[in-house]
Amino acid sequence: MMWRNVFYMNNKSEKWLLIDNSNTRTKLMFAVGEKLTEELFYIPTAELTVDKIRAVVGDVAVSLVVVCSVVPQCRAVISAAFSCPVHFVSVDSPMNMRFSYDGTATLGADRIVNALAVSELCDAPCIAVDAGTATTFDVVVPQNDVPVYIGGAIAPGLSAYCHYLYQNTAQLPRVSVSSTCPAIGKNTVQAIQSASLHGFCGMVKGIIEAMESELKSPLHVFLTGGDGALPLQNAKIDGIYVKCLTFCGLLHIARRL
Repeated sequence: MMWRNVFYMNNKSEKWLLIDNSNTRTKLMFAVGEKLTEELFYIPTAELTVDKIRAVVGDVAVSLVVVCSVVPQCRAVISAAFSCPVHFVSVDSPMNMRFSYDGTATLGADRIVNALAVSELCDAPCIAVDAGTATTFDVVVPQNDVPVYIGGAIAPGLSAYCHYLYQNTAQLPRVSVSSTCPAIGKNTVQAIQSASLHGFCGMVKGIIEAMESELKSPLHVFLTGGDGALPLQNAKIDGIYVKCLTFCGLLHIARRL
């Protein structure tokens, strides 16, 4: 796999704030001198306010804010927290990636920046798998030496596997899942945990394999999100977990604004 270094330093000391506004949590990270600081801040999205954003920023003089948002009602709150320019990612954002996709008007900003990030990290064809509240799969292929986003898939996240039976049956309990659990459960809780973990990981592997079969080409696989490491451990997927993948994509756009 051929890697490109996206974490470089230059003589600039400008400070940017990158924001990943997702359904469950809003994550914030600074970039200084066009380099990610790797210090991550969290605010529950349901509790997002101007004051809480400003508390994270503190007295840092931010010159640019770049936001990946999948929660439209949060945009006004985020914008109101800053006096500097705030850019919300869309397909019209400046980037070194083209789109061959019928639904660009409804393409989530998270999917755009994840695809952009993997196209920067290695040569296409590649795929970004983001396992959070939802699990998204986004594929980039090379066309005339330019990375092109061609689409992907959207599936439930691991939490949906864990909570569905509790929400829709009379007696089955709510469960949580650790990184490992037996495939053959010895009690009701273990049985649900087994199907949740191994079903989720098998789903991720199966979708990747179906996409590779359709493309007739292997994919460089990058996983991210709170549950992104689980398929690597439990489904033996040949891939790499990148904790801050979304911020790599946001940084790519910030450099071009």
